[in-house]
Amino acid sequence: ATPRLALTPEIPPPHRPPARLPPLRARIPGLYARLDGTVRDVLGRNPRYALQAKADASLGPLMRYVPESLGIEQAEGDIHLDVKANVTQRELNLYQFQKADVTGTLTSDSLHVAIPKDSIDALLYRPNLLIGSNEAGIRLNADFDSLYFEMGTALQARVREMRNGAQIIKVPVDGQLVPRLYASTDNGEIFAKIGSSRMGLRNASIWASAEKRLHDGRHGPPRMPVRNRGDFADSDITIALDTTYSRLLREWSPEGSIFAESGFFASPRLPLRTRLTALSAEFNDNEIDIDSVGVVSGTSDIKAAGYMTGIREALFRHGVLEAQLNAESNRLNLNELIAALQAGSEDIGKVAVADEQDESFVTDTLE
Repeated sequence: ATPRLALTPEIPPPHRPPARLPPLRARIPGLYARLDGTVRDVLGRNPRYALQAKADASLGPLMRYVPESLGIEQAEGDIHLDVKANVTQRELNLYQFQKADVTGTLTSDSLHVAIPKDSIDALLYRPNLLIGSNEAGIRLNADFDSLYFEMGTALQARVREMRNGAQIIKVPVDGQLVPRLYASTDNGEIFAKIGSSRMGLRNASIWASAEKRLHDGRHGPPRMPVRNRGDFADSDITIALDTTYSRLLREWSPEGSIFAESGFFASPRLPLRTRLTALSAEFNDNEIDIDSVGVVSGTSDIKAAGYMTGIREALFRHGVLEAQLNAESNRLNLNELIAALQAGSEDIGKVAVADEQDESFVTDTLE
């Protein structure tokens, strides 16, 4: 018999050309979208995706496709979306993007939505959303020049120079990769009107994070010595948490801070001009630290600072809760404060919604 040799030429996997996805296009009145991409090693254990999506939308023409049951009577504005991703299946599964490249933007000049049945009217100026990958995870930034929201005459809110950020990452802890969530917001000005009452903050910022605890309990605050419960039998304070919050605190370790440069509060119920002069505080799952709080109301003023510690021990192990508050005041006019509460009237929302500066019901002093 004559020996035969069958050869099948094959490109080695590292040089195998990627499979190109058929381009997808969608066009309807008010929307044009496209998706292009390739997949490398599509049959392998860790395929790599290279995708690009773009979309342009105009809310007005799209209203014809919105169900009437949603109650949206008016929607105006434009949206532009551009997303690129070069990522492997393993990186997606593990939320690790050290070698990935994910970027995306969503921009608009303005967006306006009105829902008359719920008396809702919302307006966004120059929203700008950015998503991107880094060596630890995914970040998201959402910025707005200004945001307006109204719910009839009951609620009006406005935020200017809003800068928001969020991240979902994994950080090394004791040789393990632990999920960590982070969110922050910085605002030049926040204003809210509820009824006739008005409140506002200037240069306010909040940030918070939560890190997954290790199951062996090594991560998080150290265990403190616990006294015998009999020592507190006559003065026990029961602190009960909903099971959802209890589970969250057991599984996650939160921390964060809040800061505001100044603020104000005006209400017919307390017809004294009231100003916030300072606000700075930090917290974690075991401690609240108030660096400073300052309030001026009428001719009275007060500044305070303090802390509370042992929160986690008190919640889960019947430990000792320690707190301290230091307060100082140049003048505390109790007669004026009591008179203001007695002179206050019910808030029935008579002040015009659009007139944010109307404080006709406010006085500087009742003396």
